[in-house]
Amino acid sequence: MVNWSQRARADLKAVHDYIAKDSPQNAKVVAREIPAYSWRVLYHLREGQVFIVTLVHKRRHLEPEQIQPNG
Repeated sequence: MVNWSQRARADLKAVHDYIAKDSPQNAKVVAREIPAYSWRVLYHLREGQVFIVTLVHKRRHLEPEQIQPNG
C-alpha cells in the first residue's frame, strides 16, 4: 500500500488538472515516477491502487506509448 500525504495528493490533482486542459484522456492515465538511484519507477494510480508500469534506467528515453498501463 502507498500512503499519500495531503500535499502529494494536491500535487497529483494539480498535475492532472493541468494536463486535462489540453487532453482529458491523457489526464486519466497520468503516470508519475519515483527516482531510485539510477532507475526510474513509473507507476499509475487507478481506483486507489498503485500499478507499477515499468522500471527503466534514468538515461533511457521512453516514448509515451511505452508508459501506458496495461489492462
